[in-house]
Amino acid sequence: MAINFNKQSLGEQIALMLKEKIHSQKFEGGMLPKEEDLAIELNVSRGTVRSAMSILVDEELIIRVKKKGTFVNTDKVIPSNLTKFKRLNVFFIGQKGDIEKDMGSNFYGNLISSIFEEANKQKYFLNLAMLDHNDQKNVDYKSFLEDDSDGHILVGIERKDIITEFLKSGKPTLLLDHSLDLKGLECFDVDSYKASSDVVDFLWERGHRKFIFLRHHRFTANPGRISGVLDRLKELGCPKENIIEDAINPRIDKGYDAIMKLSAEIKKTTAIITFDSLMATGAIRAVREMGLNVPDDISIISCSNNILELDSVNLTSIEFDLKEYGVTAVKHIVDRINGSTDKPIQNAIGKIIERGSVRKLN
Repeated sequence: MAINFNKQSLGEQIALMLKEKIHSQKFEGGMLPKEEDLAIELNVSRGTVRSAMSILVDEELIIRVKKKGTFVNTDKVIPSNLTKFKRLNVFFIGQKGDIEKDMGSNFYGNLISSIFEEANKQKYFLNLAMLDHNDQKNVDYKSFLEDDSDGHILVGIERKDIITEFLKSGKPTLLLDHSLDLKGLECFDVDSYKASSDVVDFLWERGHRKFIFLRHHRFTANPGRISGVLDRLKELGCPKENIIEDAINPRIDKGYDAIMKLSAEIKKTTAIITFDSLMATGAIRAVREMGLNVPDDISIISCSNNILELDSVNLTSIEFDLKEYGVTAVKHIVDRINGSTDKPIQNAIGKIIERGSVRKLN
């Protein structure tokens, strides 16, 4: 007598069951139940459900979005009634590893998360491609374009040759977090120039007149964010000798190294302005190591908050509503696809969030 044993683990069996539900579109809005709810429903441990979910993540069938939930990866799962739905290409070049590890932990992770969520609400399937900066020489965007879609959202892309290939499709194309002058391209950027000018005004109104400015070593990374600081200081009549600039990589360790190198200038300075909060975090650590206090001894402010959880660093910074940014982008391109608008999209405006790292001197 032959006996057939099921050699699959319980986690593998649950993964198989979930796959069947995914492909038959049983999950409303493409969102899977919470792990704890599945565990109760199936009468198994949460660890077993987590094991099943890991299988689906490895097979790229689902995407975890921090604080939002777990969603079907519509780039990999193509329903039989696809013709009833429209599709969007979302193409990103940046710190791919950080986003894949924790979708909701940084600027681009939160932006893509909000795009994903709004596209689901609009009943659009996403072809999502994320490439690391280091892969730019070998970008396979042509195969990505072979997937038929009704429009393209390009995130953080500076290369005109890549964007031009998307424009050749004749479909509505929206570039986020950059501005380029290309025929047929719409750009939806954050107004970095105004945000940085506001940072200077915020300090100036509080009596600060001597500054260290840690800016990006590559001016083209965000010309508006850099020029906004320098132009506004010039307009306010700040003497050049009262502004110390250092161009560095946007990293915590580089922010730390820059301030340690400028330790002799710290006592002559009232405020440090940084290009982003990575640099600011390093700068704060350096200042503390010198035995100084923020903001009593020196104020620190960032022109961007690309770290959303700063490990007890209470940093005053410019912030943009990334959820609204992503939602607005999707709604606009959907309107373009449907032909329901011909109005240009206005750049997103940031605001200063006070957290106690700037002292008032006057």
